[in-house]
Amino acid sequence: MGRLYPRMRERPPEFTLNAASHLFNGLQFVLAPDTSAQVDRSSWRLPAMIRGTLSPKLIWWQSLSRYAYEFAGNVVNCFGFGKPERLYFDNVSFSIAVWAYKRTISGDYGRILTNLEALDSPYPGIFVATRSTDFHFYLGDRNGVKGRLVLSGTAPDYSTHHYCGVFRRVYTITGYVDGAVAGMTSLPEIGAITHNREVCIGNFDPGWANQNWNGFLTDIMLWSRCLTESEIAALADPSNVDLRVGNVPLILPPRRRFWPVVSEQAIPKMVPWHLFQHIGV
Repeated sequence: MGRLYPRMRERPPEFTLNAASHLFNGLQFVLAPDTSAQVDRSSWRLPAMIRGTLSPKLIWWQSLSRYAYEFAGNVVNCFGFGKPERLYFDNVSFSIAVWAYKRTISGDYGRILTNLEALDSPYPGIFVATRSTDFHFYLGDRNGVKGRLVLSGTAPDYSTHHYCGVFRRVYTITGYVDGAVAGMTSLPEIGAITHNREVCIGNFDPGWANQNWNGFLTDIMLWSRCLTESEIAALADPSNVDLRVGNVPLILPPRRRFWPVVSEQAIPKMVPWHLFQHIGV
């Protein structure tokens, strides 16, 4: 029996996003890397600039069957995406999701996503990070009003986990780990959070080496709405590499009529992609 290539549950090395997917609704930012040079895969295509001394490395994350970025410790290496107004989420509920693997846990922040004025109190903005063995979701405004959800003992130390934070305005921050609710805290009325720092992945602008993410990150996504529990469960399923909800994928393979089949008898053949790509959630 020959083996299909690429494997049925591997994400293709190149892909596009499907506007017909429910997960496309409200999607504002996507770091779901492939072999292209484009870092932000959303329809906005934010240009990424390297901040620091070392570029994050594109790697194949074998256990998740998808590409990821590897960030090194003890140096500042992160992506900067400028200051897009829509990512301030002023007066809007929003959600953040990420697959993360961290090599070391320390007392300093390991910053995953930072849209924060990190050097000027009262530190308005948003960040998602680890500290010690805890995982943090934070939102604060220019007047010092803030909300923070700390998920104790859930930071990924030499392990792979999916994290999601749902920020319901003037209500709650709910944190999910591997698709299940891990904590909730009240969220006060947050005002304007605009500031002068850019959105960063892997550290913050201008960055400190002791707050660099040290490990892998992929599928970092931001929505200008609250995700449902079924959507979060689908995102946290490691076999759901094309991010299907309701049997409709967000990740689409490139428009090729045929994909190769590698035969154990060493006779290359071609079959239509759809014969082995139609897979339910």
